[in-house]
Amino acid sequence: MGQVGRDHENFPAAHDQFLALDDKFQRSFQDIADLLIVMTMLRYDRSFAQNDSGKHAALPGNKLAINQWIQVLDRHVLQTNVLQFAACVARGCAHFVYPFLSCGPNYSNLPGLYIALIRDSGKIDIYTRPMETGLRNRVAIVAASSKGIGRATALAFAAEGANLAICARHAEPLNLVAEEARRLYGVEVYTATFDVAEDASVRRFVDSVHSKFGRIDVCVTNAGGPPAKPFAKTTIAEWDSAYHLNLRSIVSFAHAVLPAMQQHRWGRFITITSIAVKQPVLELVLSNTVRTGVLGLVRSLATQYGPDNITINNVGPGYTATDRVKELAQSNAQATGRTATDYEAEIAKGIPLRRLAKPEEVADAIVWLASERAAYITGQTILVDGGAYRGL
Repeated sequence: MGQVGRDHENFPAAHDQFLALDDKFQRSFQDIADLLIVMTMLRYDRSFAQNDSGKHAALPGNKLAINQWIQVLDRHVLQTNVLQFAACVARGCAHFVYPFLSCGPNYSNLPGLYIALIRDSGKIDIYTRPMETGLRNRVAIVAASSKGIGRATALAFAAEGANLAICARHAEPLNLVAEEARRLYGVEVYTATFDVAEDASVRRFVDSVHSKFGRIDVCVTNAGGPPAKPFAKTTIAEWDSAYHLNLRSIVSFAHAVLPAMQQHRWGRFITITSIAVKQPVLELVLSNTVRTGVLGLVRSLATQYGPDNITINNVGPGYTATDRVKELAQSNAQATGRTATDYEAEIAKGIPLRRLAKPEEVADAIVWLASERAAYITGQTILVDGGAYRGL
């Protein structure tokens, strides 16, 4: 969800309070913060139209409105103190004012739901086109979704109202993700545990997903990377494993899901690789080599399946705060005698944004590529790397 647009430097203080909360609750809290801001906007606009500036200073009945919406939010918020949350909103609402009366509010960045609420009030004409993803009630497969980028991607699709089919090798963390998606967003979730390097397992999983939901709209392929080591220390077995895990697994998913997408003449097939497909990473010779083959596959499939209204794209994350980066940091520390923390700090210095990505930031790019707003993008690799890639 985008942030509410601002016309005045002091507006809205309450929204900033929400953004300062713990990251794990921001997605749920921002929804209610934006809604309360809209409620204030509506009151302001009515008062402004009547040239009665004295009535817009604060929204009456804030506590009642908050308590009503807390009930709605209850199913979206896990392991938090709802009373403290309500108090936070109440304090924020005290600051819901427009300090200048010379101009009205800016609605251009409001979510579509809230624009509709304002428009339907009959007080304002709004022609802004909301950034709707069109993913509600669609079915999204997300592979390797028990942690890291895969987990963040699964929850991001759930937040858009998409039903999920998720898989991983270990059941316990995968089931935790499934339960979180159900409780936070009320979507259906199908889970299965297997190794994506096994072609037969991938095909059984896709068949089960299609049988359960009757359709497959989105498929996000994902798998852990091969070990980090110099070329001279790699083995033929490791090369075979890297091929099966990071290239052939994508072929398996494509073979299984693309016919289902063709049936509905709509689909999004998105691969997750690495910045290494554009800029080789030291010590990742296995990943640098095998994952580059994914680019050829993506371009080929985009050409073949474009007439079926199916887009095929690749997302290449840069250094992201995941277990994979911790593994690389530890490997480098052992080889150089430095600490893993020093290695991560050195990586950050080489990134223009001076930090590692959050898994959720990569997930947002993936969800956007799957949305209706990216319908004319296919055959591309989108790097989410903070500017680390230096090529043109």
